[in-house]
Amino acid sequence: MTTSDERKDTEVKRRVSGYGIICFLAFLCLLVLPCGQSEAHGLFQNHSASALLMLPLEDAQMNLHLSELPIVKPTDPDQELKMILRQEMKRIDRRRLVVAMRLGEKLHMLPDAAPTSGEGAVASVGKRGQESASRFEALIKLTAASFEDEKVIEEPEDWDTDVPQVAIADPLEPINRVFFAFNDKLYFWVLRPIAKGYRYAIPEPFRVGFRNMFSNLAMPIRAVNCLLQGKFKGFGRELLRFVVNSTAGFLGFGDAARIGMHLDPQDEDFGQTLGVYGAGPGIYINWPIFGPSSIRDTIGMAGDFFVDPLHYMVSGTRETIAVRGGDKVNRVSLSIGDYESLKKAALDPYVAVRDAYFQYRRAKIEK
Repeated sequence: MTTSDERKDTEVKRRVSGYGIICFLAFLCLLVLPCGQSEAHGLFQNHSASALLMLPLEDAQMNLHLSELPIVKPTDPDQELKMILRQEMKRIDRRRLVVAMRLGEKLHMLPDAAPTSGEGAVASVGKRGQESASRFEALIKLTAASFEDEKVIEEPEDWDTDVPQVAIADPLEPINRVFFAFNDKLYFWVLRPIAKGYRYAIPEPFRVGFRNMFSNLAMPIRAVNCLLQGKFKGFGRELLRFVVNSTAGFLGFGDAARIGMHLDPQDEDFGQTLGVYGAGPGIYINWPIFGPSSIRDTIGMAGDFFVDPLHYMVSGTRETIAVRGGDKVNRVSLSIGDYESLKKAALDPYVAVRDAYFQYRRAKIEK
């Protein structure tokens, strides 16, 4: 038993030593192999150098010059600048980039336009690319420096004067949203279905004629406010329109003054008159049924009500509701889809309607 155990131990030691020798030889091969490759590469380089020495001078210079150039794809400087601009726009806040671009435009730092074809384009590619790159780099530095530590640059007054920056105050927003939801349901559940049936039953020329009749009756509202605002020419136009449409237009059913004499209505009201004399809108109010308004326009609505001849022509409450409701349904039948488009495109329909109303009234006052 002792002899057999010794034999087994001797055989195991022999195998382990054999495996160790094999691993050592493999390790030496790994060390020697890179050295051989580097020597072979050096021999290849020496052979190439000797081959270049054997060539004529011009060929050797040409081969050497071509070997030093990296293999790259041809690039367009304008395309590279557009890609860089797209990347920088992702990093920089939109508002900051807009102001920086405006500064760059004022300081002539934006890339200039250049010929896109012909010899002029070929000759100016390199110079234009360098100038555009330097200007764009300066523009990015200006963006970073202009807003360091969250400092805001004051823009000159003549920059984007047509973009409104003022919003109407809305302290009653919770109540206004409730009334807005009520008016929204009233429109989609009651007014819109009735207007669609009315539109299906009455042809469009008659519906336009009915709208012209109500507009012709409201002439005193526009004429009086033109007079109060000092628009005497508009006052005369309104009187002339009323005479022409009431006679040649069959009591206003046809807008003969616009078709034949190119006299458009002035579209003035007491709310605009108050705004012309310096009255601010106050706060935003979304009235049930009547819709968007403000304190100033609500007061103006009351003034228009007392000047409107329809208020004196129709005395009964039911008759007034019927006549004014019919006018409202007729006007909605001519504008179905406008409110739907605004609501569909807006993230917050309430804010969209409020801002649209405020900007619309502001534009009419400033006109």
